[in-house]
Amino acid sequence: MICGKMQECLEGVATIEDVDAETFTRVCEYMYTGDYNAAEHAVFLNRDAEKEDLGDKMFHKAKHMAYTANFTSPRGPSAYARKAFENRVWARESMKSNSIYRRNAGPSEDYSEVFLSHAQVYVFADKYDISALRSLALHHLHKTLVSFTLYPEGVCNVAKLFRYVYHHTAERDGKMDELRALVIEYAACYIEDMVANEVFQEVLRAENSASVDLIVMLLGRLK
Repeated sequence: MICGKMQECLEGVATIEDVDAETFTRVCEYMYTGDYNAAEHAVFLNRDAEKEDLGDKMFHKAKHMAYTANFTSPRGPSAYARKAFENRVWARESMKSNSIYRRNAGPSEDYSEVFLSHAQVYVFADKYDISALRSLALHHLHKTLVSFTLYPEGVCNVAKLFRYVYHHTAERDGKMDELRALVIEYAACYIEDMVANEVFQEVLRAENSASVDLIVMLLGRLK
């Protein structure tokens, strides 16, 4: 393409379809450095948040500690499943970066774009068979999800990721796509929190394997 007689070489322009500018920038960053930076989280400020008193802040802090304790304390099927998810390895040691995975500070922080940026890199890497980048994207997303405290207000963040993954990855005969496996395992760990979300329900009702994948994962959680 670069040095031959192909149209891209003659015109000095190559077009890569179905990729947004931000994802392509991350891919280029990976090509040069071996790693990439995720999108930034968003913070929603409203009058209620600005007027939040000390009692509310203490409540959210206590809830944050409770969620964290529930994630790390092995008690019951959900807690065991979450611990197993936390300890899972989604990339070879040689592919891991030195990235620091920031924990969300409260329910007003939106991590939708953070999650989606990793999923979009994975989809690009899968399409063009860049296996090392695909593994790195899985690793980054996994660590980000582990660090994420799932407040009720944040369920929609994960549901949007769930929808994107099942809309942009392929059915694979005999083996679940790795990105699907990651998000479906996370959803199974937090099914009690996720099940009422409309976006999550929309994906489960769609013509894909999401509902079957979730049932299989939930059955495994009960063992």
